[in-house]
Amino acid sequence: QEEVDLKIDCDEAEMSAKDAKEELVEEQKGSDDDDTEVNVEMLEQLQKDANEKEEAATQALIRLKSWQAEQQETMQRMQDNTRKLQRRLKSVCATVRSEYSTSCLQEDFRAGLKELCRKPDEEEAEGIQDNVTTNTPLPEDFKMDVYCISANDYLKIEGIKPSSDGPPN
Repeated sequence: QEEVDLKIDCDEAEMSAKDAKEELVEEQKGSDDDDTEVNVEMLEQLQKDANEKEEAATQALIRLKSWQAEQQETMQRMQDNTRKLQRRLKSVCATVRSEYSTSCLQEDFRAGLKELCRKPDEEEAEGIQDNVTTNTPLPEDFKMDVYCISANDYLKIEGIKPSSDGPPN
């Protein structure tokens, strides 16, 4: 918030200085066009105001740059911490995705086997002999081995994709 306030102060000071310079230029042009007596005091006052506002803009910019320099180390440290946390979070997310995919694949496999081994419906039973057995080939608690890997991790392992965003999970 402090940086935003400093930027606003800097922008406002620059706009004020610009307006003062434009007013001075307009007054100088107006006095040249009229060929009348130039109000020297007014021009001097406008010049003084323009200079003061330009100095205020310069000081605001100096305060902003000084604050940014002071905060640079803190910002760099925070960015480094953020990158470390994102790498750890990426690894945790990959693990959770793999666990979820494993359980879904195991459930789908068991459901597919049940579908294959179920008794036929009445419609399906027409023309089928009654001596068809419906044995379940696997126990209900069977855990099929599943190995999950993301496409990006596979490409990194194979050396196709650089590991610039971290090693494979």
